Amino acid sequence: MTPPLAYIAAPFSDSSETIRSWHVARARLLARLALATGYAPICVHGEIEAGTYGDDSDPEQRARGMAASAAICRGVLATPGAVLWALTNDDGTMSAGVKAEVAIGHSGRRGRSWYTWAEWRESDELKRAADLLPEWDRLAVRPD
Repeated sequence: MTPPLAYIAAPFSDSSETIRSWHVARARLLARLALATGYAPICVHGEIEAGTYGDDSDPEQRARGMAASAAICRGVLATPGAVLWALTNDDGTMSAGVKAEVAIGHSGRRGRSWYTWAEWRESDELKRAADLLPEWDRLAVRPD
């Protein structure tokens, strides 16, 4: 049986390279959680970090990159059984990219799939993938 897809949405942009790398590490760990619970995750953060979608600090390139990410999100979520898993900022707010992807993901759908790091920590999904807890807890604190 083919596992359903999971699009991973999470913050990326920050003026600090350390914080951008932390955002990428968190997005990747959320993707690993999706994989551990039966999904085939799609997480674009590593490609954003690598510059595949342009220079995130250049407004024009960032806009093109965000449009590309939104197109990928739409394509993934058009697949039957696909889900959106999103990570908000720790205060519960959403970055511009996450907000756009959540809007795509919840157009005509029910249910909430966006949580803070602490809320994901208490989720049934993470309880089923307890081997990820040490790394989850390590990434809980912003490294600045």
